[in-house]
Amino acid sequence: MLRRRQPDPREFGDDVERFDVRRTIKRILTFSSGPHYCLGAHAARMQGRIVIEELLRQCPEFSVDAVSGQFADGPFTRRYESLPFVAG
Repeated sequence: MLRRRQPDPREFGDDVERFDVRRTIKRILTFSSGPHYCLGAHAARMQGRIVIEELLRQCPEFSVDAVSGQFADGPFTRRYESLPFVAG
């Protein structure tokens, strides 16, 4: 099981370390805002943008075959396991 990264007693009370599926959550803090905002979110967006810009600059005929793409199994994120492309 993945450890949650929201152990803020102001939001979850004094028993933040206890796993409780019935816990009432006031608001979700993951990739949130204010003091709980993910420090790496801006860097990740910037890196992704740079990769795409460079890829398209060097391969202007780049295309993706999303129909042939296969999604990976897993309960947490929806991501491609394979995504064929042509860099023309």
